[in-house]
Parts: sequence; structure tokens; C-alpha cells
Amino acid sequence: MSAQQPMNLKAALGDWMLRSSGRPMFITRGNGHVVEMNSAAEKVLADDPVLAVRMGRLVAIDDAENQQLSALITKAIEAQPASAPGRLLLGRSDHRPRQIVTIFPLVPAQPEDEQPLAMIFVDTLLEDVPPNADLGRLFGLSPAEERLAKGLLRGRTLQELTQDFGLQMPTLRAQLRSILRKCGVRRQIDLLQVLRAVR
Repeated sequence: MSAQQPMNLKAALGDWMLRSSGRPMFITRGNGHVVEMNSAAEKVLADDPVLAVRMGRLVAIDDAENQQLSALITKAIEAQPASAPGRLLLGRSDHRPRQIVTIFPLVPAQPEDEQPLAMIFVDTLLEDVPPNADLGRLFGLSPAEERLAKGLLRGRTLQELTQDFGLQMPTLRAQLRSILRKCGVRRQIDLLQVLRAVR
């Protein structure tokens, strides 16, 4: 490769991931405008009404979910490299398997001639509990929150976990509220489905 055309490693990595991944993947600008998508992402758009591309922008069909998706894309664009990825559960009102979107900044530190981009993965929720998932890293949970999340995944109730951990119920309820917020859901049943989707 000549010195006049230096290789853009970040762009090359994004392109390689896009082409080689069987996982549905979109690359968007901060306003949600789709720059690229792979064939698995095209299939998601064709098979599932939860997401769509309208006027070139990736949108969620549900208005409330679309506002959250837009906010998470903007947040990813502005995020620091070490920030936890944004996650959102889509299709809460649908009876089919729901989708979880995970949003990363593609280029955390932009040269002036490059626009910030977001990389968005789409996964169908699974029923299996992840055996050794690093939930703290993936969702930005504190060690105490991660311990609570894993306890819930094992089928323990909050009351049982107060005894397991030697903590009072108000403490666990506060931790649970924080976990719900970080995982982008409002109900414990939705939280469990999000956590089970991690693999």
C-alpha cells in the first residue's frame, strides 16, 4: 500500500466485521442514518417488524422504543471508549421472540475528517441462562449489582437473596432499580430476558 493511501485500520475492522459476521449488524451515523448493514441485518428487517429503515434511518416501530433507540445511538456516538455499550429490549408488546439491540461507538476518537459512527448488533432473546457471563462489564453493573443479577438468573427471589447476601430488602430493591435502568427495561421479567440474551 502506498504512502499516499494509508490504510484506515478502524474502517477496515468495521468493514471486516460487517462482512464476516452472521450476526445482524448496522453501522449508523449519530442521527441513525444507516451507512452499512450486512445480509443478516437485511433479513431482520424483512422478517421482523420491530425494526425498520425509514428515509434512510434505522428506527424502532414502537414510538417509545424508537425514542430510546435514537437516544442510545446519540449516546454511543458521544461515548468515551471505555463506556459500557447501550442496550435496549425491543418488541415488548409482540408475542414473538423479542430483540435486543447492542450499540457501540465504532470510532471512539475521530480524526477531524471522519464522522462518528455507531455499530449496532441485533440478537433474538434466548431462553438459556449465560453460564459465566461478565454482566458487570457488559451492562456497566457494580459488583453488588452483578451479584444480584446472577442471583436472579439462578431463580432466587429477592427475599431469598436478602438471606444469601445478608442484606436488607431496601438495599436489594435499590440495586434492582439501578440494574433495570442500566439494562434499559422497567420490569424484572424483561430484565431476565435481557440477561439471558447475553452469550
